Amino acid sequence: MSHSEKDLDRQVTRHRGPIYGITAVLVFVAVLLFWWLGTEAVEAPGPVDDDDGTVQTTPDQGVDVAPIEDAPNAPTETVPETVEPAPIVE
Repeated sequence: MSHSEKDLDRQVTRHRGPIYGITAVLVFVAVLLFWWLGTEAVEAPGPVDDDDGTVQTTPDQGVDVAPIEDAPNAPTETVPETVEPAPIVE
């Protein structure tokens, strides 16, 4: 077995280059990641903006939603329900 070095100043001097290299690679990868996500967000399809400022959207394909008037078991008129409060028992 070899003797372990306990001279921290010497170890810091020897490892300074690799630490700078690893840090530079991590920064480069982070920049590439943000660049890639930014270009994906810019190129993503979105709603079409007309000249008048309105946004047109299309309904989901294959979804058939019946209006409330044509829905089965739809109430013909709305009657408000009144509920009497329970008496207070002391």
